[in-house]
Formats: sequence, C-alpha cells, structure tokens
Amino acid sequence: MTPTAHITNNVSSQEMTDSLMAKTGLSQAELVRTLLPSFLKMQPVPSKALDMIYQQFPQLPKITLTPQEKALDALAPAYDEHANEVRIRKAIQFALKIDPYCTEAYLLEHHLLMDEDIPFVEEIALLDKAVATGRKAIDVALAQEDGAQTFEDWVGEFWYLPCTRGYMNALERLAHTYWYFNSLREKCLDVTPQQAQQYVEARQKAINLAQELLRLNPEDSQGIRYALLSWLMAENRWEEAEALWRDYEDDATALWLYGHAFILNKRHGPKAVATRQAFEIAVTRNPFVVATFLEMEMPEDLEKDLPPGAYSLGGLREAQYFWRTLENATSFQVPYAMYAMMDAHSSDAVIDDATLQEFQAFTPNLLRLFDQQLEILGIKKFEKLMMIWLQKQLQASDQALHNDT
Repeated sequence: MTPTAHITNNVSSQEMTDSLMAKTGLSQAELVRTLLPSFLKMQPVPSKALDMIYQQFPQLPKITLTPQEKALDALAPAYDEHANEVRIRKAIQFALKIDPYCTEAYLLEHHLLMDEDIPFVEEIALLDKAVATGRKAIDVALAQEDGAQTFEDWVGEFWYLPCTRGYMNALERLAHTYWYFNSLREKCLDVTPQQAQQYVEARQKAINLAQELLRLNPEDSQGIRYALLSWLMAENRWEEAEALWRDYEDDATALWLYGHAFILNKRHGPKAVATRQAFEIAVTRNPFVVATFLEMEMPEDLEKDLPPGAYSLGGLREAQYFWRTLENATSFQVPYAMYAMMDAHSSDAVIDDATLQEFQAFTPNLLRLFDQQLEILGIKKFEKLMMIWLQKQLQASDQALHNDT
C-alpha cells in the first residue's frame, strides 16, 4: 500500500518520515520512490512531482529520474496552452529519443492528427501502435523486476504502477475513438451492409476495451465506467449495465444516480415504486440534469468560482457533463425514459390554475423531435408540473451552493 503523503499540524516531516520508514521497512530513497505514484496523481510531470515531495519532506534524499520519467518530463512543454504544433512535435521527438516506449508521445501525436480529419483506419493504426508501445513498456518494467512476475500478476494494481499508465491511457483513447466512429452513423442517411457491420464491430470493441480497463484497475482511476454505462444502455445490454452499476453502487454522481433510474425504468417501467424512488433521489441530488434537459434558464453566475473543467456534485456543470457523456451514446432512449419518469412522477400531483399561470408557455427545442410520443405522454401537463417541482429543488441546490461558499 502506498504511504499517505499528508502532514498534520502536530507532526513534523521528520517524524512522519521516521514513522513511514518504520511501518514500511523502506530506506529513505525507497520511500521517495514509493511516494512518487501518489504525487504523480496530482502532478503528472515527474520532476515537479518530486519537487512536491521534497517540499513536504525536505530531509529525504534526491533521487535520479528513470529514462521513462525523463521522457515524460520532456513532454511537459507540449502541454503548455500556448504551445504550437512545432513545439509539440519537437517535444514528442525528444521524448521518444529518451524512451522509445513513451506511450504518451504517441497519444500526443494522435491529438495533433485529430485536427487533420485523418481516415479512421489511420487513426486506429496510430492508437494500436500506442497500445502496443504501452504493453512493451510494461514488459520492460517486468523484466527489470525479479523476472518472476507476469502481466496478469499486476491485474488490479494497474494505474497505481506508473509504468502501466501509458498503456491504460492508450486503451481508453482507443475505446472512445471506436465509439466515436460508431456515433458517425447518426450522420449517415444511407449505410451499406458492410458499413453497418463496421459500426457493430466498433461498438463492441469500445465496450470490450472499457471492460478490460476495469478488469485491470477495478477502482477505475480513469472514470471509464461512466462511458461504459452509457454504451451498454445504448446497446440494450441492460443486465450488464445493472451489474456494472452494482459494482459501484455507492457512486453519488449524477450519471450513476440517473443511470440507476434508467435501468429500473427499463426493467419495471416508469410507474414502479423502485423507479420513482430512484428518479426522485437522482433529481433531489442534482435537479440541474432535468432542468438542463428542459432548457430552463440558469443564473449566469452559478458556480463561477469553480476552476475551468471542474464541477461539484449536484451542480450545473455536473449536469452538463452528464448530457455530454450521453450525447452520442444512447440515441433516443434516454429522452424517452426521462420523459416517461417525469410523467410518472408528476401524474399524481395536484396544482391549481393560478400556479400554472405563473409559468410561461415553454417548448424546448428537443420537444419538437418527439411530437408524436410527447402527445401520447401528455407533455404539456407534466412539463409544467415538473418545472414547479424543479424550482423548489433548484432553490434548495442554489442555497446549498451559497452556504458552501
């Protein structure tokens, strides 16, 4: 187990070091190596991660970076937001010169080519090369150990071993690329039988790769389970979706809570007690998911203090991430399920005309896509009921966000 790199106000760094060495039986240099994977989670550039360790444990000895770590350091300039293509390509060449098995260099090259609209076959070939390079890097690391361990011996520990991360990042990128290729079928009006078969195979490969990532790292450090859940629902593989949900049933994210409601809706229908309870829990935890779905207007300054790319559980940005994740995955199934559960929840509500008049006529763009189905569900009635219910939930969420700040 990796030691925790946290110093309390009442414990000096020397005392913490002595305690960790006593518990682990490691030398000071070995302790630095053992701490490094934890710090790499916060800072992916090895030299900067080491600086963080030395700031907290200044008495620990300086260690030399391995060639693999030096290659990752060489890529650091490529991640600068102002880096141009020439600078990025120079960083890639330098990294591969240091370590020919630097998988992250191939992933950076793939990122550059994404803007050039390269053929799908070429894109897959490059990512396959990245995956093979990552696997070779693991084999090299295994050879440097006692030679008795195999790839399978490390299953369950992947990602926590730094040499495995390039391989896992390449697998994840390949999985998303296969699914994106599948999503292109939505833009094609005419699909030949051969193309249709290619889409089927792409979907299956994406799912297989995601499942392999979870086998290698069951704790899911990459968060691939969110994409996998949406992919399984899209493929009508509901039993597998439910099994995946149960593997992480304590997950409190919006996608997991609403995903549970979608699964129960499919199994038992929208009016079942279990479905209604799951849906209400999901909406209570994050009402912004339904509010975004209904295209309700949101305060412009909501979550303005969050850094770019970050989101808080129960907030608007999390809801936006939820819909981006599902956008190209579940086709029309999620909208139908969402409307059905909204209808089931609001059908028993009692509301007077005076309250209804407080809300303006409301027609989201999405409604026009499902006119026939929505007419059957009586959308106009429950939409307004849901908006009233959501107003209360949103007010509660907004108050909670202000209390936190």
